[in-house]
Amino acid sequence: MLPGLPVELHERILEHLQDERRTLRMCSLTCRAWVFFAQRHLFRKVRIERRPDSSAFLAVLQASTTGIADHVRELNLLGVLFTTNGLPPPELQHIIRLLVNLETLSIEAVDWPRAMDIMEYSRIASHSLSDAVAFLFPAPTLKALRLWNVHFESANDLLHLLVAFPSLSSVRLVNVSLNNVPERLAQSDGDAHRLRIEGLYVENYTTDGILVLFVDRLLKPPFETHLRRIEWDIDYRVGPYDAGAPVLLEAVRVSVGSLESCDVKFDDDTWLRDLDISRHRKLASLALGLRCTDGLFGATQVDKYTNLPEFLTTLNAPYLRRLQLSFTLLSTRPSCNHLPWQRMDDALVSLHKKHPSLALNFRVTVLMRPCERGDVIPLFVGRFPATVANSVPVSVDVCLIDCGDSTGHLTYVEQHMWSEPLQ
Repeated sequence: MLPGLPVELHERILEHLQDERRTLRMCSLTCRAWVFFAQRHLFRKVRIERRPDSSAFLAVLQASTTGIADHVRELNLLGVLFTTNGLPPPELQHIIRLLVNLETLSIEAVDWPRAMDIMEYSRIASHSLSDAVAFLFPAPTLKALRLWNVHFESANDLLHLLVAFPSLSSVRLVNVSLNNVPERLAQSDGDAHRLRIEGLYVENYTTDGILVLFVDRLLKPPFETHLRRIEWDIDYRVGPYDAGAPVLLEAVRVSVGSLESCDVKFDDDTWLRDLDISRHRKLASLALGLRCTDGLFGATQVDKYTNLPEFLTTLNAPYLRRLQLSFTLLSTRPSCNHLPWQRMDDALVSLHKKHPSLALNFRVTVLMRPCERGDVIPLFVGRFPATVANSVPVSVDVCLIDCGDSTGHLTYVEQHMWSEPLQ
């Protein structure tokens, strides 16, 4: 420990090393006074991918004399850790029980156990299914649940998982599949009243829209859903667009008094004609992501996103503070030329005149092969001459991704990212 420096400065120094795991490990072995701060960053996020790793981590927690379990805030679990019928093994339950400050739980690639298996395994058949799930995953402090590629026999199985965590406020569902969604989800009003979701993140690329039906049920009585954050990313090439847009619009509508941020990525902008955020007093950030990569997966669609310029021109959002437009482009392909760039350019000028305090941001992701790399900024800026001429303050975040194969199976090679004003 450096003499003469207060402990608070040592803590601040180690905070700057939170992503340098090797350095943090060395610090924890160098100075006894640094052990607590180094371990706090080393064990804040834990990912377990193999069953031997879960046994080893449990042994570390049980042998620790420095309170390692208290530092864990996020736990990521892969499906291979679970039994063949989807149940968490005893050592995994023991790990979760020891993590008294756990805030985020991520589960990837698992077939969720049937209700009867959960009840039998938990041996508390006299209680509700939600209580049985809570017995398997004892995490009363959990605030965020993230599910990737998890399959449920029934939507009620997913519901009971959400209700099992009394402090849960944020749910991320990525490619979650369900066999069926009944008209009424909750088995009792008590289950509905125990669910208090404030952040909803839905991403889906593989199913036929049944996950959207589950979200739709959560927006109806007896549930009282008032969202603060919405992220919505559904690829309608693999599912019906009309089944998803009304649910998204309903989620925005029922959250009129609570919604603070909304991030939507879309292939069809028809839904913007019905989006009304004029009464959302707390909505400070709106992000709209445009997929402009038709040429990557098939024929280019002409006159795509014709509703977006109209939406920007007529946008009535007096409380909005930040608007982000995200573009995913193929820089050297004609696929980006079919967008209504001139109309969007004029719409941004009109929007700035109506809301001069609104912060505008472009996020441009460019997919290209190594031989096609060029200066992307001039290519992009050239599409907004009126915005530049009227000195509309727009910041631009650029991300270049070199792709070795652009036939639909992108091979990530390299990424470059920077920010600068549009000028």
